[in-house]
Amino acid sequence: ILDDDHSIHSAWDSRLESVLSQLTNIKVHHFEKGHEALAFLKTLNQLEKQATLLLTDYELLNDNMNGLDVIEHAGIHAAIVVTSHYENPEIQQRAVNLGAKILPKQLASEVRIEVINTRSDEV
Repeated sequence: ILDDDHSIHSAWDSRLESVLSQLTNIKVHHFEKGHEALAFLKTLNQLEKQATLLLTDYELLNDNMNGLDVIEHAGIHAAIVVTSHYENPEIQQRAVNLGAKILPKQLASEVRIEVINTRSDEV
C-alpha cells in the first residue's frame, strides 16, 4: 500500500483485516514515499512480483514521483491506483498503458475484497 496519508493506511488495514485473519500467507507492506515502495518492490523476484497487488495513490505529496511512476518502474502487473484524480484522461490513459486499474478514492470503502486464488506453494 502506497499513500502519503497515514489515515488511508489505517483504512486499508481495517478493510483487509478479515481477509488477513483467514489467509496468513498474505503480507501487507505500507509505504508513504514512492522511492521507499520502489526500493522494496525491486527486491522481489519475478514470482513474488506476480503475486503482488499494489494499491497506490496517484498523487504523492512532497515526492518526486507519483503512483503510476512507481508501477512503471517496479514492473508490477497487478496494481490499482486509488485516487481522487480518476477523471483525468491523462491518468486514465497512462493507467491503461501500464495495465493498472483505477478506483475512485471515495469508493474504496465500498469495494468488496475477496481473494480468489491462493495456493500454499505460491509466494
